[in-house]
Amino acid sequence: MDPGLVRPIEEATENFQRFVCAEASPILRRFEASSEPSELLALTGELQKIYVEDGPSLPLFASPLWGVLSTSHSVGFPGRIRAYAGESPGQADALPALVEIGPR
Repeated sequence: MDPGLVRPIEEATENFQRFVCAEASPILRRFEASSEPSELLALTGELQKIYVEDGPSLPLFASPLWGVLSTSHSVGFPGRIRAYAGESPGQADALPALVEIGPR
């Protein structure tokens, strides 16, 4: 909702839905400046109301990371016993998977 996060589409890393709300901007600035829990809670409520009424979508998860792995043809995947990396590609810890995963 923050106009300060909108960038040209090629550079969009945050506000990828490109949703800007002028009404939310001053609330966001107050949120940034506050450290009072009751005020932060009230401001969060205002932001949620704006987003529910005007937002382009309703996210179900905050940064979900999951994966489905098959050992039919490959072995060495991270898992509960050997949790050396996450299961989603593109995570910062994905490099060890390139070394550990191999043919069955």
